[in-house]
Amino acid sequence: MPDPLTGFHAAGKGLDHSIVKDHETYIQNLSPEEKQSLGPYPASFFKDDTGQHAVRIKTGMDGDSWEHILIYVKNDKRVKTL
Repeated sequence: MPDPLTGFHAAGKGLDHSIVKDHETYIQNLSPEEKQSLGPYPASFFKDDTGQHAVRIKTGMDGDSWEHILIYVKNDKRVKTL
């Protein structure tokens, strides 16, 4: 499977409030097991040259590492969850 973050680079501060709120809600809806294994800063933020944003949330379960990728279009609406 190709890396869904190909073409994205680390985003600095200043993400739109709707992205921040959406990814926080997403984290709150993870399973109890996944929430227990989140680190202090579980999300990384990315953007690409077209204005899209992405959030990577890292968690672990049963000794395996898992990533949730949330993709947002230019108007900060989530369009894909991997």
